[in-house]
Amino acid sequence: MSNGTTDAYPPPTPAPPPPKSDRPRVVWLHTQPEHYFNCMMDDLAAGKEAGGVEWIAGFQRRGPGWYTENAVPKLAPTIFLKPLPGKEKEPAGMFGREHADWRADLLPLQPDALIVSGYGSRTAREMLAYCRGAGIPVAMWTDSNIRSQRGRTFRERLRRRLKRRFLRPIMRNASLILVANSLGTAYWRYFGYPRERLVLCPCYSDYPRLEAARARARGDVLRQFGLAPEAKYFFTAARLAHAKGLDLMIDAFRAGGFAERGYQYLIAGTGPLKEALEARARDGGVTWAIRL
Repeated sequence: MSNGTTDAYPPPTPAPPPPKSDRPRVVWLHTQPEHYFNCMMDDLAAGKEAGGVEWIAGFQRRGPGWYTENAVPKLAPTIFLKPLPGKEKEPAGMFGREHADWRADLLPLQPDALIVSGYGSRTAREMLAYCRGAGIPVAMWTDSNIRSQRGRTFRERLRRRLKRRFLRPIMRNASLILVANSLGTAYWRYFGYPRERLVLCPCYSDYPRLEAARARARGDVLRQFGLAPEAKYFFTAARLAHAKGLDLMIDAFRAGGFAERGYQYLIAGTGPLKEALEARARDGGVTWAIRL
C-alpha cells in the first residue's frame, strides 16, 4: 500500500458522470478521497439506499492517498474540481482559495440537490451560499462534536462566541445538516440550528468488513490481536484527541471498578493525546486493563 509519498498504484481513472437522466441527481462534494466515503458512495450508486437517485461523488482535491487501490469510488461516477496551480493536494486553509471556478465544474452536471462535507473550506461555504440564492437544495454533512465546546477558559468562551457569529450564515444557507451522531446533533443545537432540519447520517462505516468479521468466530478475531477470547471488553475506536472525551471514558472505567470485575478497555486510534491517555491509565493503576 502507498504511504502517500510513493506511486504504489497507477493514477486511478474515475468513472465520468453520465448524461442527465430523468432520475433525481445528487452531487456529494467531499474534501478528498477516503476509504469510508468511497464505500458509502458505491453503496448509494448501487441503490442499496435511496434507490432511484443518481449519485455523483465530487472531491475538492486528490489528497495524500491518491496512489492507493481505493483512491476513488468504484461504482459512483466521480469528478474532481479543477485546482489552482500548487493546490492539487494540499488545502489552502479556511479562507484561502483552492479552485479557479468550482461552478464551471459542478453546475454543468445539472444537480437537483447538492451535499457538501464540512464548512472548513472557502469553496464549501461559497457553494452553500450560491445554492441558497439559486434555489438549489443543499445539505451539509459534518462530524462536529459537542465535546469540542466544553472548555471554560476565557479563551475558549471567546472562541465559542466568535464561532457562533461565523456559523450564522452557514446555518442559514444549509437546507439540512447531516450529523454523524447524537453528539453532532447536540453541537448544532447548541449553536442554534433547528432540530427538525438535523438528519442523522453516519457514513464512516465499511459494511463488507463488518459482515466479514461477523462471519468469523469471536475467539479467532480476538486471538488475531493477542486478546483472550474468554475476557470481557469495552471497545472504542476514535482519534486520540481532546474532542473525543477519552479521558472521561478512562476515568469512568476506573471509577466503575470494571478492571476488578474482569473487564478490559480497548481503545483503537492514533492522535496527539496518545502519551497523555497512556499516562492517565498508568496513574490509575489499571494500565494492564486499558490498552491503546
